Amino acid sequence: MEWMPCAVSVVVLLTTAAPTVGTLCDAGAVCRISELDMTATPEGLAVLAKEPSSTYISITIERLTIGASTIAALLVNASTITNSVQFKKFHEKNIFLPSTLTLEELSLQEARNLRTIVVPTNRHLKQLEIAKCPITIVPPALRNLVALRGLRLKMSAVKTFNLALLANLQHLETVQFTDNNITSIYPPQTAIVANIRIVDLSYNQLRRLDMSVLRSLQLMKTLTLDHNQLSTIGYRPGETVTLPSLTTLRLLNNKLERISFAQLNATRLEFLVLSSNMLNTVPQHLDSFPNLKLLTLSNNQLASFDFTSLQSLAHLQSLDLFNNRLRSVDLPGEIVLPNLNHLALANNELESIALQQLTAPRLSSIDLGNNLLVTIPNVFEKEGMLQLQSLNVVDNPLTCATYDTHRKHIQRGVIVASWLGDNLELCSTGKYFTLSATQRACCRA
Repeated sequence: MEWMPCAVSVVVLLTTAAPTVGTLCDAGAVCRISELDMTATPEGLAVLAKEPSSTYISITIERLTIGASTIAALLVNASTITNSVQFKKFHEKNIFLPSTLTLEELSLQEARNLRTIVVPTNRHLKQLEIAKCPITIVPPALRNLVALRGLRLKMSAVKTFNLALLANLQHLETVQFTDNNITSIYPPQTAIVANIRIVDLSYNQLRRLDMSVLRSLQLMKTLTLDHNQLSTIGYRPGETVTLPSLTTLRLLNNKLERISFAQLNATRLEFLVLSSNMLNTVPQHLDSFPNLKLLTLSNNQLASFDFTSLQSLAHLQSLDLFNNRLRSVDLPGEIVLPNLNHLALANNELESIALQQLTAPRLSSIDLGNNLLVTIPNVFEKEGMLQLQSLNVVDNPLTCATYDTHRKHIQRGVIVASWLGDNLELCSTGKYFTLSATQRACCRA
């Protein structure tokens, strides 16, 4: 029986004590063995640790011959010299993880034939990763990995995300089921799922999410649902879903046209990513997240944005609204955002923008590139904009007068403008603003 290739991370390893071919090892770094024949070594991999002389970050065995032995025996054997084993290609249909296995990390990459996973109670394995596997449901046997902290099933055929299966894993912190075929999420029977902190279901086929199925994840800090088909984030009538530990919610690249957070109680939320959806209205009840630091609504279909929706977000640091259809940005009254550092409004349809009502003493960067602006917003005289270091106005049809008004800030590089590349480059208006012998910009009269 042969495996090719297989990589094993080791702590102490002597590479000259076993029959090997093509050994290439650097002390204190990485060891590569092109071929290792265990059939010629009755003691198996244990022989590699007999006379410890070098410590390696990892050893890669490109071709491993194990003869009549089993994968289970190989893993138990390997666990005498290492805590971590990775198969870059796993060819077997079945795998058995015995209770005596003391490995802490196991990775089965390209497990295209794997159909069955058998696990009696194991109190050692902490990290399990399986990739490119045809299994359609999470094997129930995984609940016997009682010490498991990280479970990753990637680029496989899993169709459902069953929290009931994971609820009994008291130490599980990270669940990553990315690039599968998941269309539904099933809640657990218990009120609280013990320890899960990170849930990543990106690159799946979810179309609708009932937030109620996640309410048991009371310690969840990060929920990633990027690259699905979500058009609806729903709640049961009159119900509020409380996720007290949630700090990051990612819904990038879905099909959301509108979204409301009226029924989500997540007061610790800091990062909200809604880019690359089909939003035509600003999400409702953003004030539910008083600790929000980053809000990204880029690559949507917003035609207007009212800063009033942000007035209670005192901790907001970054606001991304680029690549929309914005024709107006409204500040009907004084808006104070004391921690706002970055404001991105590039690639929209803004003909003008008045930021006089915005007080943002820490704002250092404003991106207004590729709009329809004819004038540069005069934000430099406002006391609340003293930290501004960059105002990008590239690719706007600015008048010559507005260039000249802000000549000082252009010279200092605070205003980033569009410069013509050479003397032969034509300007459709025939008008130019000249800053220096090498810098001139096409401008409107």
